[in-house]
Amino acid sequence: MNIKVIFLDIDDTFYDHSHSIFPASAIKGLNMAANEGIRIVIASGRNIALIKEIGADARLPVSAYIAANGAMVHDKTGKLLFDHAFKQEDMDYIFQECAKHNIGIQYINQEVNYCTIPLNEHIKKSCDDFKIPYPKYRPYQGERICQLFLFADNDEEAEMAYAFKFFTLHRFHPFCVDVFDADNNKGTAVRKYLEIEGISPNEAMAFGDANNDIQMLESVKYSVAMGNATDELKAVASYVTTPVYDNGIYNALVHFGIIKE
Repeated sequence: MNIKVIFLDIDDTFYDHSHSIFPASAIKGLNMAANEGIRIVIASGRNIALIKEIGADARLPVSAYIAANGAMVHDKTGKLLFDHAFKQEDMDYIFQECAKHNIGIQYINQEVNYCTIPLNEHIKKSCDDFKIPYPKYRPYQGERICQLFLFADNDEEAEMAYAFKFFTLHRFHPFCVDVFDADNNKGTAVRKYLEIEGISPNEAMAFGDANNDIQMLESVKYSVAMGNATDELKAVASYVTTPVYDNGIYNALVHFGIIKE
């Protein structure tokens, strides 16, 4: 096996939310892999500021960052390599529909991170659970946007289902939903990164736990779902390891012979 790069999700893959820690075995195993010349590329739903906020990059020799679910890709210094923004007509439509239902939108790019409604308990809860700062309130002012969250519960999402039929929604919290357009996900960013770096998908591995990792796992030969992953992700993975809190990353690296115990 000739693995040149590992794409690594953070939340509940590399970071154990149930214990609020990065498992020592995961840090050890990934650093051992890096010492063998394998690139470590973080691939998270978080933007780069929130990746650094949680300290994921401080524990690994990171070669690049796929951030905001593939919408922004940075080199190891944080320099933006390429991004994907929503079309302006799509932005206008989304904001119009959400305003009808009083659903808040958090909108993000390299410089902007705001919410269209004032802070409320649902926003606080979703941010607290992921240990990220609260977004500031400010009406949208027409910026080029790479990432959108809707602060909506299941009932509100169901109400919006028809209006959002041209977008993909991914619920990652009881009160918060990712919005993707047809051209953007972690998988598209992974494939573009591999193409730029001249690395074959047959030389790549990916770790994930949630449905927003599906396209990423489908884009590489060696795909690992955590034991705590969704059933949908496990179904597309080439290997299901133990949970994040039970040495999942380390055990998978051993299983594939990337490191030795």
